[in-house]
Amino acid sequence: MGRLDGKVAVITGATSGIGLRTAEIFVAEGAKIVIAGRRAPEGEALAKKLGAACVFRQTDVTVEAQMQALIAEAVEKFGGIDCLFTPATPITAPWIGQTEITLDGAKYDTRLLTTRFARGINVLGFPALSISCGSSPEGLPIGLQMIARPFEENLLLAVGEALERS
Repeated sequence: MGRLDGKVAVITGATSGIGLRTAEIFVAEGAKIVIAGRRAPEGEALAKKLGAACVFRQTDVTVEAQMQALIAEAVEKFGGIDCLFTPATPITAPWIGQTEITLDGAKYDTRLLTTRFARGINVLGFPALSISCGSSPEGLPIGLQMIARPFEENLLLAVGEALERS
């Protein structure tokens, strides 16, 4: 029996790196998953490799309509979501003292942009686990977060343990 038997997860960034490895671990541990990424050939190949427990949907996490469609597909296919695996921020960590960031031609307050993906989760009280998953070419940290349903802290700890052991 796997540690994630009967659980459903949505994993963004699953076409490479830690997202791809997480998808493999989740399926090996018994979860059903919907994986997402911008690169369709890689995502479709991974879904085929992982079998019936995995569905791929091409998604850019910075586009709200695409994220809504991703979530809807997970609910439709597997009946709900127990864990969401997403970037912690839409950018790498900013430099110390940096007060403004330009992203896609628009300027943003650093504090607002770096908390964009986490604010709602924190306010609503969902349990979340954030971890470092690498660094940018400039050496700045890149983070991800795993979010679970209320009172599912044990699921997050099991997921964190599975990732740590891999």
